[in-house]
Amino acid sequence: MSALTENRVKENYVASVCAKYIGCDYWVTPDNAEYDFQLITNKDIKVFGEIKCRTKRFSDWFIAAKKAQFLKSICELTRCDPWYVIYYEKKDTIYMLNLFEDYTVYREDWMTTYKDGQPISEWGQFVGLDEWQVINASKSTNTKMTPIDRK
Repeated sequence: MSALTENRVKENYVASVCAKYIGCDYWVTPDNAEYDFQLITNKDIKVFGEIKCRTKRFSDWFIAAKKAQFLKSICELTRCDPWYVIYYEKKDTIYMLNLFEDYTVYREDWMTTYKDGQPISEWGQFVGLDEWQVINASKSTNTKMTPIDRK
């Protein structure tokens, strides 16, 4: 499986867990979109969100300022919530932060990551773990089967 396909599968998984968490449906955007997913009902868009997958856990998570500003601006227009979501793969845990809610910024700084061996630097905020809402993905997706599921 290619890295792009693997990332797409993870985004679908995380979006589905988030949707189930608030009782909505979800839609994952194409790869070149400005955001990663929407949580929707049959009447409204409830959430526009960004998903970042991480293999290591840190004492704070990074929120890219450009991405956060885009999510906030589109959500102001559509009257929904902007979510920044971190999927910590090792523990199958999802950290979610509603960008419209009050939260404490640990520090503002540059973050450098690497894509295809090339450094990519982004300005943003580091937000401590205690500010994030935790969704245990394995618990939220492991529900008991109902009699109708067994048929």
